[in-house]
Order: sequence, then C-alpha cells, then structure tokens
Amino acid sequence: DRSKAEATLDVLNAAHSGLEAVVACPTGVIGPYDFRGSMMGAVIHDAARSKPTLYVDGAYDFVDVRDVADGLISAAENGKRGESYILSGQKISVRYLLETVREITGRNFFQMKVPFDLARFAALFTPMYYQFAKETPRFTPYSLEVLQSNSNISHAKATRELDYKPRPNIDKMVELHVVWKRKITGENMKIVTDCAADMSTEELEKLGVVQAPLFSQFPEGEVNSTEISADEFYNRLEAMRPQIPTTAQPSSGIFAEIYRKLSQVEKDIFSIHISSGLSGTINSAIDGGAQVKGEANVSHWDT
Repeated sequence: DRSKAEATLDVLNAAHSGLEAVVACPTGVIGPYDFRGSMMGAVIHDAARSKPTLYVDGAYDFVDVRDVADGLISAAENGKRGESYILSGQKISVRYLLETVREITGRNFFQMKVPFDLARFAALFTPMYYQFAKETPRFTPYSLEVLQSNSNISHAKATRELDYKPRPNIDKMVELHVVWKRKITGENMKIVTDCAADMSTEELEKLGVVQAPLFSQFPEGEVNSTEISADEFYNRLEAMRPQIPTTAQPSSGIFAEIYRKLSQVEKDIFSIHISSGLSGTINSAIDGGAQVKGEANVSHWDT
C-alpha cells in the first residue's frame, strides 16, 4: 500500500507536468472472476465452504469488480487530467458479509468475534505465520486499522464527472462471487441448463449437467428436446417445410421436479438458461426454484 501511494503521487505530479493521466481509487473490490484470490474473496469462499471463521467488529466500503471496470474505462475516456476519482460502493460490516454468505448458501458455520485488542495483538505475529503457511495475511495491523476507520466513502465526484453508478445490491454481488467460485472449482454444485446450450448427450454426462427440456409441436405430436437427436429434429424440420413447428418452454413444475431430485444429492444448484430476451425459460426456472425454497439453494443466471 505504501508503494501504491507513492506511485499515485508520482502519476499526479507527472500529470501536472503535462502527462495525460487520471487516478482511480477503488475501495474494497469483491465479486466474480477473482482468479488470484483476494483477501476478501478468500473470506467469502471460506464462509461458503462452512469453514470456521474468526472476525472482528468493523466495516468497510465494498464495490463490485464490474463497477470498478466500468469506472476505469469511463475515467480513461472522460476523466480530467490530474484528477483522482473514488470508485466506492456500499459500506457493510464484516458480520453482515458473513451472514449474507450464510443466507445465500443455506449453510451454518462457526463464527467467532475476536475482541479487537486481542486481534490487534495477534496481528503483530500473524505475518510470520502466513509467511510460513505461504498464505496472504488476513489479520494485519493495517487491515484492522482499515476496518476501524471511517469508511463512509463518497463516489459523488466520480458519479458527477464520469457518470459512475455502482450496483446498489451488495447481496447479489456476494451471491455472484459464491456462485462463480463454486462453478470454476466444481465444488458440489449441480448445474441445470436447457437445450439452447447445444450440448451433446456425451458432454452432458461427462460434465454432470442436467438439461431441462424444451418442447416442439410437429404434425405428428409434441417432441421433447431431451428425447430426440439433433439430426432427427432437423430431418423433421425439413419435412415440414415451409411450415415451422411451434415451441413451448418447460413449466415451472418441471424445473421444480428437477431441482427437487438434484437436492437429494446436493442442495446447491446453478441454473443457467437461454436469454430472457429470446425465451421465457428463465422465468419458469425462477418460479420452479421458488417452489423448492427450503429444499434446494438455486441460483439462476440469465445469459
């Protein structure tokens, strides 16, 4: 952080001498695509895996990584030379963050609040432990100071000059982080999609993906997409010319049945579907998820 501050000052000094440069200052960045494993990303991931978690009283401002990306682009395109822009989001406490993860996953995990003075004393020795364990330190004198500092951080200037508008829903931000992390690690989560994913039977079986059916109405009757090959479908389509079959999305009841069956093995389900701009399938999936609330933890993604 010291080197970051020194570099910022160097950039601002250079900008005052004519360099076309602006400075963007994001707060605590969280959200999906955390491939390097940030400090807060690790806290969220451990909580999602129900690992025992120690925390201290405190809060900080957290911002969605996608909002930071938008802010950086806007700063490059619209920022004034030599100016600094704070890209903040919402102030939330560590306890609220952990509780949000618990509600998203539906899993309870051990949480213990550590007295701040004890945490501050322990932080004097944690760097040595983390160096030995080859992990990024979580409790450090600096991180504790940040959690106890004034974290009411305004992005008014960025909003005014860059049209910066961070997402208001911190819960959704955390949920996307949890879902993304589980998706790339393959941890337990079951995946549901529809035939718009254009996956072969072999691919579905290899990846353990469950495909919800779509229905087509041909002259000889209704056809379930999961019961007919692509070649047979196109042969029937050719035989119908110039007419085309009508289609129907799966009902919410079908999705509820799929989710309920999968929940017998794993309660965490990621349901990803054809865009709502093309089909109402995602709406049926969401309604189906509501029918199994308490039985399964279903997260939906509208592509």
